[in-house]
Amino acid sequence: MNCLKPWITPGLIRCMRHRDRLHLKCKKDPTNIILNKSYKRYKNFCNNLLKDLRNKYEREELTKYANNPKKKWKIIDMVTNRNNSNKKTTATDLLYTEKSPEISLQSVNTYFSNIAKDLADKIIPCNTDNEDLTLSLSPLKSMVMLGTSEQEIDSIINSLKSDSAVGWDAIPTKVLKMAKNILTVPLTHIVNLCIEKGVFPKVFKKSIIHPIFKAGDRNCVGNYRPISVLTSLSKVLEKIVNKRLVTYLEDKHILSNNQFGFRQGKSTEQAVSELVNFVAKHVDNKDKCLGVFLDLAKAFDTTWEETKSTAELGLHKISNWLNLNKLTLNVTKTNYILFNNTERSLPLNLDYSIQIHTCKPSSLTCSCDTLAKSKCIKYLGVLLDDKLTWCSHINKLTTQTRKLIYIFKKLRNVADQSLLRTVYLSLAQSVLSYCITSWGGARKSHLIKLERAQRILLKTIKSKPYRYPTGKLYSECNVLTVRKLFILNATLSYHQKSIYNTKYNSSTRRKDKIFPIDSYKSFYMTKFLCFLGPLCYNKINKILNIYPLNTFQCKQKLTTWLKTKGYEEVEELFNILK
Repeated sequence: MNCLKPWITPGLIRCMRHRDRLHLKCKKDPTNIILNKSYKRYKNFCNNLLKDLRNKYEREELTKYANNPKKKWKIIDMVTNRNNSNKKTTATDLLYTEKSPEISLQSVNTYFSNIAKDLADKIIPCNTDNEDLTLSLSPLKSMVMLGTSEQEIDSIINSLKSDSAVGWDAIPTKVLKMAKNILTVPLTHIVNLCIEKGVFPKVFKKSIIHPIFKAGDRNCVGNYRPISVLTSLSKVLEKIVNKRLVTYLEDKHILSNNQFGFRQGKSTEQAVSELVNFVAKHVDNKDKCLGVFLDLAKAFDTTWEETKSTAELGLHKISNWLNLNKLTLNVTKTNYILFNNTERSLPLNLDYSIQIHTCKPSSLTCSCDTLAKSKCIKYLGVLLDDKLTWCSHINKLTTQTRKLIYIFKKLRNVADQSLLRTVYLSLAQSVLSYCITSWGGARKSHLIKLERAQRILLKTIKSKPYRYPTGKLYSECNVLTVRKLFILNATLSYHQKSIYNTKYNSSTRRKDKIFPIDSYKSFYMTKFLCFLGPLCYNKINKILNIYPLNTFQCKQKLTTWLKTKGYEEVEELFNILK
């Protein structure tokens, strides 16, 4: 007899069949009270037995793989039904777009292989008006591509992910690592030969393309994102070249300070924080601030007509640069936003619009593409609204947090409190902490709904009643509130910027003046990191003397201190008068 699930025994199957037979009898004789009561009792007994056996099995599985994170998370996904089998993730629909699967595969492959070239061919050469859109490297020394060593190849092989997908050669990374003592010498020779000849072998350029569905019609290949899986050997050469190129660009300061992607020591959180602080300062200074969101964001500020001209001139240069580099801008997904703190500061012209001029921006009439205006834009995973109130982003986080309640209702029956806390930190706190230095200073009237959702989630984890004391709840769960997470991250971000000076440590009078606080013209400014960061750091340093500590010690001491503080005590840190 085959078992449907690992925890279902042959005896339990007989139990379920007897339950189902009783159910059929009840349907045939619905007026039989004794039969109906017998069925309900037996149904409850059978269902409870099923539930208990399943919980026991899942609990034993979690215990068995306690030291195997990958397997443990698979069990967690199974328990909480996070692996939704109903969700269609494959690209099999593309097999039927042509007469046969073979022709369909060839069509898809041709589309993805030529998409970059096709887009580049559609670009009309533009008149750059003698604009200098290239980087001058005359003062810099030329770049040299040095060869590699066996030690470097060995180190790169070790750094490759063991569980990554295999390329067309079907050689897993695990095999490469196991045989590295044999392969390191010939691989070093091959890489050095490639560098010497200036050639990236064609065989290393071959990849397996996995189409990932985005949205829209599943039969349209344009609605899929191609993911190219290269061979492990290709990744080794790629990492060698990338390492030398990035080292050169960083050493010669060629990369812009505003480029945060794929750079060591920089993150998307810093990019969001820099943008928000820039906008907040200019809006507080009564400047007109407009943000245009392409793949990057560029903000401009002056009176509104000048802002429009400056924005369109900047877009004109960007458009020319993209054309010269055979890149295509998706105009339908390019929006702009007018940042403001009051409706009175918005432009009076209702027809205010921004165009991407391929002609001269000074032209009176043209048919160039017009950007769509938006009051809320998603930027690096954060929802920016035009007044930077963060209401939209907080509402999104609130919804995400509440959706986790179901997961923890399922998981709390089989997992211990230590594992539940680990899952909370992974699924909930990681989301709440992302870019919190940018939005965590929002007004408490906006933030309270998110903290309520967080408390409901924690009560679910601990199986506590609705009116369980908040302070006691956070203490038992050993986690921080959303506001405390903001204070922790904001303080640490400024602590990492500080340069140790003994005079601040020895003088009690100077402990609350480590960072100067920028002056502001309106109350609007008091909810952003550039104001709250120095304010909180100076106040906390006066109490805890965190200035001489390293980052780890500072985090530990600050976290312990924050856990002892109540709601009103935390909000006092934002009080400007003290």
